[in-house]
Amino acid sequence: MVTDLYDPKTCERREKENNPQTLGEWYTNPNIIKYGDVEHKITQRSIVVLPKKKLMKNPRKPTDIVVYTDSYCYSACSLVTKGLKEWGGAILVRFDGDPYGEDDDFEVGLSPTTVIDINDIDEDNLIKQYGYKFRISFTETYRYNYEYNERIPREFLTDMIDERVNIYSYPYIIDIFEEETKQIRWGYQTKCNPNNKRLVKRDEKCDKEINIEHGHGGYECGDNGEWSTKCVLSYCDEGYKFDYNNNKCIEDVCVNPPTDDGTPSMTVNLVMIIIGIITLIL
Repeated sequence: MVTDLYDPKTCERREKENNPQTLGEWYTNPNIIKYGDVEHKITQRSIVVLPKKKLMKNPRKPTDIVVYTDSYCYSACSLVTKGLKEWGGAILVRFDGDPYGEDDDFEVGLSPTTVIDINDIDEDNLIKQYGYKFRISFTETYRYNYEYNERIPREFLTDMIDERVNIYSYPYIIDIFEEETKQIRWGYQTKCNPNNKRLVKRDEKCDKEINIEHGHGGYECGDNGEWSTKCVLSYCDEGYKFDYNNNKCIEDVCVNPPTDDGTPSMTVNLVMIIIGIITLIL
């Protein structure tokens, strides 16, 4: 895991091998976040850099992608669903759950953290002797913010669904999912979720109107639940990252890392997830 961590400013690997004898300053000199009188110590902010998968020749637009989630979407699943919600990458739909619940009661995912089972660390622990399991979260993920100053881990922030369907966990229901997916996709040609401004109806006509270098635009969802005529930045060219907070495209240092003389050099593009790891300091 530690070999996947990189410095977000230089894209240098934090450690060259897993389980090193000593950890670098990124770990030994932690950041401290104060919540009132409580101090929360975490490592210096890092990103996880993973090999990029082969892109499709004709990728679908976010409004043509429907992703289903349920109450069991946590850990790795919630990293995907929360990431899609933050980037406006798909229509997030909830199935199963309380049939009488309101849409505002359902999140796209829960607990986007990595956990350790205490039984794997100490097989003779007292908890195991009583027949219980105990897991500890040790990796916190944070929302995409390229100033790297987020203070609240994702697991404490809510990300609500776009739509909900009355499909429950019964066998032989693939055809029902297919039909619901078609209806949702068709509906989003004109309708949208007014509470989700990140999901944008992409249109090349907006590229010139937004006039942002390396940026591409689309139409924002209006407060009336229909697509507006307002053009906003939707995504950036490959090799650039969408800085949503500052509404611009910034160069991806992991694609064009700086050389010794400060000029960028081209390397293989990589996918990044902003993370922070809890530092256990006695």
